[in-house]
Amino acid sequence: MIQSKALERSLKLMFLIATVLLVASVPFSYFATSNAIMLLSLTWLIGLFVFPYKNRLKANPEVWLFVMIYLLHIIWIWNTSNYDYALEDLRKKLPLLVLPVIYASIPSFNRTGRDIILHIFLLAMIVSGIFIFLSRAGIMGDAGSNARNFSPFINHIRLSLMLSLGIFIAVWYIRKTSRLNQKLIYSLSAILFLASMVVLQVLTGLIITSLVAIILLILHFSRFKNNLLKRSILTGLIALPLALGLYLYSQIHAFYIPEDPYPKTFDIKTNQGNPYKHNLHSEQLENGNYVYRFVSFNEIENAWNERSQINYDSQSKNGYEIKHILIRFLTSKGEFKDAEAVQKLSKQEIRAIESGCTNVRFLDKKGLNSRLYALIWQIHMYYHGGNPSGKSLIQRIVYLETGWHIARDNLLTGVGTGDVNDSFMHQYREDNSPLQPQYRRRTHNQYVTILIAFGVFGFFLFLLGWFMPVIKKHGMKNFLFASFFLIATFSMLNEDSLETLTGATFISLFYSLFLWGINHKTMFQEKHMQKAIQLAKDNIPSGNGPFGAVIVKDGKIIAEASNSVTRNNDPTAHAEVNVIRKASENLKTFDLSGCEIYSSCEPCPMCLGAIYWARLDKLYFASDRKEAAEAGFSDEFIYDELGKNIRERSIPTRQMMQDNAKSVFTSWKDFENKIMY
Repeated sequence: MIQSKALERSLKLMFLIATVLLVASVPFSYFATSNAIMLLSLTWLIGLFVFPYKNRLKANPEVWLFVMIYLLHIIWIWNTSNYDYALEDLRKKLPLLVLPVIYASIPSFNRTGRDIILHIFLLAMIVSGIFIFLSRAGIMGDAGSNARNFSPFINHIRLSLMLSLGIFIAVWYIRKTSRLNQKLIYSLSAILFLASMVVLQVLTGLIITSLVAIILLILHFSRFKNNLLKRSILTGLIALPLALGLYLYSQIHAFYIPEDPYPKTFDIKTNQGNPYKHNLHSEQLENGNYVYRFVSFNEIENAWNERSQINYDSQSKNGYEIKHILIRFLTSKGEFKDAEAVQKLSKQEIRAIESGCTNVRFLDKKGLNSRLYALIWQIHMYYHGGNPSGKSLIQRIVYLETGWHIARDNLLTGVGTGDVNDSFMHQYREDNSPLQPQYRRRTHNQYVTILIAFGVFGFFLFLLGWFMPVIKKHGMKNFLFASFFLIATFSMLNEDSLETLTGATFISLFYSLFLWGINHKTMFQEKHMQKAIQLAKDNIPSGNGPFGAVIVKDGKIIAEASNSVTRNNDPTAHAEVNVIRKASENLKTFDLSGCEIYSSCEPCPMCLGAIYWARLDKLYFASDRKEAAEAGFSDEFIYDELGKNIRERSIPTRQMMQDNAKSVFTSWKDFENKIMY
C-alpha cells in the first residue's frame, strides 16, 4: 500500500468532487449521473493502493446485506428466459452494488464534506424548482396542461421524492443554525420545494412528505422541552388528519352534488328547435352533471367546426377525441350541449379544449384541487364501467391486480430477473385486460415487483437487505437518514423506485451516504454541542453567565447545566462544574470515565481541573477563551498565574506548617477503608 499524505488528500478530494457531481446530476441527466458514478468508481480503484478499505468494510459488515439486494438480481437469472432484459436490468441497478461498497469502504466525509454535498443537492433542487415554475409559465416550451410535463428532465414522481428530501434537509439546517439569515434562506428553500410539488400535482410526493413529517414529529416528540410547543404539535397531529378528511369530503361533495342547472324534464328542445339526446345509462359526471344528457350532437359539431381549426371528429393535441372533450367541458360548465353553448365559449376555452382540457376547473386551476378532482373522476368512471386506459390512478389499480395474479401463480420461485415485463404482457392477454396496449405496464409497486421476480424467499431477503442495515447502524436516530429512509420506503408502495437508473442511483446514493459515507459520530457530537450552546443562550435572560454544558454517555445526554454564579452566589458554579455535579449524582459515582463533556466555551482553569478530576474521556468546546474575553469573561490571567512561581502570583501566597500537615497524609496512607479517586 502506498503511503503518501498528499495522495490521500488528493483522493479524498476526488471522492468529494465525484459525490458532488453525482448529487448534482441525479435530478437532471442520465448521462451525467452515469459519468459521475464512473468517476467515483475509478477514484475508488486508485484508492485500493492507498486506503485500507478492508478495515472500513470490517467496521460496516451490514453493507453486504444491502448489496444482497443487487445479488438477488444476479442469482435469479437462473430462473430467467429473457436474458437481454435481465442484463439491461442489472445495468440499470448497478448503483445498488457500486455505491454501498464505495461509501462503506472509503474514508467517511467530515462535517465540511457533508455540508458541501448537502448544499449542492439543495442547490440542484432549487434549480429544479425554478425550472418547474418556468415550465408552468410556458417560458421553457409548451408543457401543455399536463402537470407532469413541468418536470423537464426526469420523471415527475422521482423528482418529487428528491424535493421531499430537500425539504427535510432544509428543516435540519434550520434547526442546526442559529443565524437568522440562514434560517430564512433554508425556510424559503423548503417552501420552494413544497410549492414545486404542488405545481407538479404529485399527490404521491405530498402524501409521503406529510406522512414522514408526522412520523418524525412523533419520534422526536419526547425531545421537545417546551410544553407549549408540545401542545401545539399534538394539536397539529390531531387537526391535520381532520383537515385532510374535510378537504377530501369537500372535493367529493363538489364532484357529486353541485347546484343542478338542468330542469327535471327531458322533453325540452334547443333554441334552434332540435331535440336533446339523453343517454340515461351513462353514469359519467363532470362537476356533478351527467355528461351525456341534454346533448344536441349535430348542433355542437357544426358550431365547433365554425369556431376551431381542429375538426370535431379529430383528436386533440394530447391524442383524445375532440367531440368527447367538448361535451365534457360544456357539462362541467353546467351548460346544455348545443350550438348556443359552443358559441358562448371564449377563445381561451376553445384553445384549452383543443389541448385536451375536459373541465372548466382545469382551465385556470392547475393545482391540487384539479388533480384530486381528476382522481375522483377516474375512480367514479372505473367503477361505472369506464376504460382505465390513460387514467393514472385507475391504471395503477389494474397494474396492482395484474401483479398480484402473477405473484400468486409464481409464489415460491418468482418469474426471474428478466421475465417480469414479459409476465405482465402475458397476464394482460390472459385476463383480456381493458387496458389499451400502450398503457400495459408493470405494477407501480416495488415490493410487488420484487415478489413477482424472486418469489417469497427472495422477497424476504430483499426486506432483510433493506431494513437490517438500518437496525444494526441505528439509522433511525439520525434525522437525515430517517427522513430519507421513510421517503424511500413509502415511495416503493406506489412506485417502482429501483427500476430506473435515476431511481436506483437516488436511493442507493443517499442510503449509502447517510448510513456509511458521513461520519455520524461527528453529527451526534454537533447535536450535543448545539444543546450546550442553546443552554448558554437560554441562560442569558436570567442574568447568569452565557455558558452551558452537557455530559454524554453512550451517545445519550445524562446531565445538562448552565452557569449559576449570580443566581447561587457561588463563584464556583460554572456550567462545567454544575454539570459534573449533576452527572455524578445521576450516575451515583465520582468517576465519570466513559463520559464526554460538551461545553459552549473553552473551560477556565478551575473547570478544566474539575474535568480532569472527574476523569472524563473527552472534552469538546465551541467558543475559545479569546472570544470569552471579548465578552468580558477573561481568565487568561489565571492561566498566566499558574505558570508563575508562587511568590510571583498576584494573590500573596506562602507555605506554612508543612511538618504538621504531613501527619494527615500519613494517616490516609495507613487507613484501610480508603476509597481512592
